[in-house]
Amino acid sequence: MNGLRSAARFLAGAWWLQMKQITTGRLYALTAVLQPVLFATIAFLMFRDAPQQQSPTSVALGAGLLGMWAATLFGSSAAIARQRSMGTLEGLVASPMPLILVILPITVASASLGIYSLLATFGWGALFFGVPLTISHPVLFAVSVAVTVLTLGLLGVLVSAAFILYPAANALSNAIEFPIAMLSGVIVPVSSLPAAVRPLSYLLAPMWGVRAVRSAVLGGAPVAEPLLVCTALSLCYLALAAVLLQVLVNRARDRARLALT
Repeated sequence: MNGLRSAARFLAGAWWLQMKQITTGRLYALTAVLQPVLFATIAFLMFRDAPQQQSPTSVALGAGLLGMWAATLFGSSAAIARQRSMGTLEGLVASPMPLILVILPITVASASLGIYSLLATFGWGALFFGVPLTISHPVLFAVSVAVTVLTLGLLGVLVSAAFILYPAANALSNAIEFPIAMLSGVIVPVSSLPAAVRPLSYLLAPMWGVRAVRSAVLGGAPVAEPLLVCTALSLCYLALAAVLLQVLVNRARDRARLALT
């Protein structure tokens, strides 16, 4: 019990520290502030003249969620590279705290900052594109956003595990950003994707989180079921990331390649 309490205090303190660090970084702040507005503008202009009209609220929501995922991935890919460049990665790996608990606050903080994407997108759409600021189920919306943020953070941990031994982490993150966004139903509905790739969408917890958020905003669909599936898949991500990180760290120690120098 004391171990769980200590881990919870560590995660909360580390999350707050990471929030302060990433909000003071000029590059990250610039990306987090401008990207959602650009995504929203492009989305509104694209779907405004589309043959099949979509709800402006749905378009705004998709652009905001895309910005949230981009912020999470940007922070996840930079997490390992930043620690490596500062020379602290070796110390973190050697510390008594499991590495997954060190990386988790970084990715969750990045996803938390992505909440701004939703707010900025809705505000931008309301001011310049006439998007109505209506949410069918406000309480469920808040719960869905919180679960989706945590889910994106856990997916970020899983992604960052691949960056332990990969020096060009940012290049890899750029390559997977939009494919995962497409499969998650952020840009287009999953039903419009080719049938061959839809099973991959159902394995992505963010897809269920996106579905829950959309249902809470637009109404007309259940919210609890996708939230439960999203939570279950997120726990699987956590377990897989813990195993993968340990395997990669052991491999790096054996080959003495952690610093990549």
